[in-house]
Amino acid sequence: MAEGGDRAGQPGQTEIRFPGQLADQAREIMAGARPPVTPRDAATVMLLRAAGPPPGRLEVYMLRRQSSMAFAPGAQVFPGGAVDPRDADEEVAWAGPDTPAWGRIFDAPPELARALVCAAVRETFEESGVLLAGPDAGAVVADTTSDDWEADRTALLDRSLSLAELLGRLEASAVEGDAAACIRLGASFGEAVVLARGAFEAVAEALDAEVAAEG
Repeated sequence: MAEGGDRAGQPGQTEIRFPGQLADQAREIMAGARPPVTPRDAATVMLLRAAGPPPGRLEVYMLRRQSSMAFAPGAQVFPGGAVDPRDADEEVAWAGPDTPAWGRIFDAPPELARALVCAAVRETFEESGVLLAGPDAGAVVADTTSDDWEADRTALLDRSLSLAELLGRLEASAVEGDAAACIRLGASFGEAVVLARGAFEAVAEALDAEVAAEG
């Protein structure tokens, strides 16, 4: 284990960089002084946009965790979070690779892969306002800034609404009666809908800032 710019660890062990507080907690776990936390299935999404010049320069949308949070307080993170059991609902459809294909990508059973994909879409909408879904396989929702969409986002946050139920409403509002609401990872999104609680940062500069923060 390595903290900040220091290198630590025993021969044959993998070295991992941790910021100070997490490094202290990791040492306590390795020493048997603190019980390890049971991992939970979770998903995250990187929202990227072009940021030239020069060509090829990218910016990534990031959030900063509140300092009061128990896990990784103050850390810069991508939108994401833990899987909700309802994320595995088989009624949710999507465009692109099927569940076995995502399972191979994630090295996970198809049913878990389904839940991870849906969690990624749900959490991204909850935390950034970007809904990677649309009324059919060829589109995503261009504008989620209305009061109705904000109410749906809040309902997802408090778990009074599931992703499948949200997509059901989207499908019901489609112009074509036979349209099937789909989620689409990897889709383009309208930058105007991204919530102001986060910010786009140049990828290289964000990495440099995180390394500097680690000391």
